Amino acid sequence: MVSIARKNLFHDKVRFAVALAGISFAVVLITVQLGVYLAFRSNVSVLIDHTEADIWITARGLENFDFGRPFSEKKLYDVREVPGVMWAIKYMLTFGYWKTPTGSQETVQMVGFDPETMVGAPWDIVRGNPLDAKYFNSVFF
Repeated sequence: MVSIARKNLFHDKVRFAVALAGISFAVVLITVQLGVYLAFRSNVSVLIDHTEADIWITARGLENFDFGRPFSEKKLYDVREVPGVMWAIKYMLTFGYWKTPTGSQETVQMVGFDPETMVGAPWDIVRGNPLDAKYFNSVFF
């Protein structure tokens, strides 16, 4: 005996094809959204993941690491005086514009790091040496 559901499903072939296309499109959208979410999640924490720090201290009320606000030098020294803290340094981060050799502009994220300790230094370097950033008015990109 053929069930009533199967009869209803295959009775109108056009309706079946449209329903199948809609379900397929929904699955594609869900897959794309999952991919965007996973890429965003890994991209949003890439600087933190590549910096060897156990604790991050930020300005009060900071909601987004990328748009941090500066805080006083006194707070940095207060953190260094806490028992058990081995080191504490400032991590400088800002956005800016880079003028390319062709004359166009690119939005870039600039990260300041201490070339002595290499904390916050770039990773997966293709060419060059980040230690060259020790010199006055130098940039490593």
